Amino acid sequence: MQEKEELNYLEVFDEIFGTKTNKHLRLNMPMLKIIFDNFGEDLYTPNEKYEQILKQKIKVLNKLEETFTEQQRKLFSEYNEIENQLTEDIEQQLFMFGYIIASKLNEETKINE
Repeated sequence: MQEKEELNYLEVFDEIFGTKTNKHLRLNMPMLKIIFDNFGEDLYTPNEKYEQILKQKIKVLNKLEETFTEQQRKLFSEYNEIENQLTEDIEQQLFMFGYIIASKLNEETKINE
């Protein structure tokens, strides 16, 4: 992960939770990053609710696409790509926040020997 992107996640986390993680925490987690980048979709097992919503989405999308001109189809495809990028960014931030929270909980619950 790029250092600037890493720092941004830490700063946003600190702003939301009033912490100072950006002073001492590094998001150096290559294995988890590989899992997020390559296996996230494979690890998710859709449930019944997801399947129902997906079928509904496909049905509406098919109806919508029947009305598109070629130019509208291209524009909608571009829109979908941008929407996917936004969703990926949201998912990545939530993933990083999970890691940060786990790190903070680990730090706060350590028993001094």
